[in-house]
Amino acid sequence: SKEVTMFDINNDGIPDKIVQLSICEESRCNRSTVVTQIAILVGIGKDKYRLADSQTFGIGANINSITPSGELNVEAYGYGNNDPTCCPSIVEKLKYAFRNEKLVLMN
Repeated sequence: SKEVTMFDINNDGIPDKIVQLSICEESRCNRSTVVTQIAILVGIGKDKYRLADSQTFGIGANINSITPSGELNVEAYGYGNNDPTCCPSIVEKLKYAFRNEKLVLMN
């Protein structure tokens, strides 16, 4: 699945795209088989974009919100020591900023 949010993340007056792409194996898609990538495509003109940076999360992630200053609040999932493969129980709250064309982990 793909979610695209338009947001001027680099404050240059041109809308950019924040893309959350979730990839899952076709035969049995569940939380343990999802890989999520968050990508920043900066606008370079009318309907033209270029990839600036991306971050991949091995088990899955979700953008919960984008602050007015452009910080991404992300939940990333992970396994605890006794978790079955279907059900990662760890939810890590991460904050990313877009600085100098890179996604930077802030916490």
